[in-house]
Amino acid sequence: MVAVHAPRIRRTFSRLGRPVMYMAMAVFVCAGITMRAEHHQNGFKNYGASLWWGVVTVTTVGYGDIVPQTTVGRLAATVLMLVGIAMLGTVAASLAALFRLEDRDEGGAADGEADQRAPAAGDRSEVAGDVVAELRSLRSEVAALRQELGRPTP
Repeated sequence: MVAVHAPRIRRTFSRLGRPVMYMAMAVFVCAGITMRAEHHQNGFKNYGASLWWGVVTVTTVGYGDIVPQTTVGRLAATVLMLVGIAMLGTVAASLAALFRLEDRDEGGAADGEADQRAPAAGDRSEVAGDVVAELRSLRSEVAALRQELGRPTP
């Protein structure tokens, strides 16, 4: 009961719940369609084998141990492949966004981002001085590069 009310777990379920649910529904439905279309042949002996094929197909692993031979089975496989690519991309993007949110919630900046908190009043003059020094350094580097290239400095 505590896990359901934990903010991190609730956030995970809210972000990943629907894509995972849609993907699971697609696997169950396409596995059933393919099993019936293949008439319990070509490796689709029971629903468990069909579910195995569905999971392998939706995750784009594709072992090839069970392959549909009928047109309906192949259409179901195509639908499952497209759903798998779309949903796995959605799940991956949701996970990345979730991890970014967690990084921000912990007080740090997300990867590749500078910390956006405003500097304290006493630090502002130090930051301004650093910026001015960096600009002067960059200007002198650009002037040196222009001189090397034989272009006049404006």
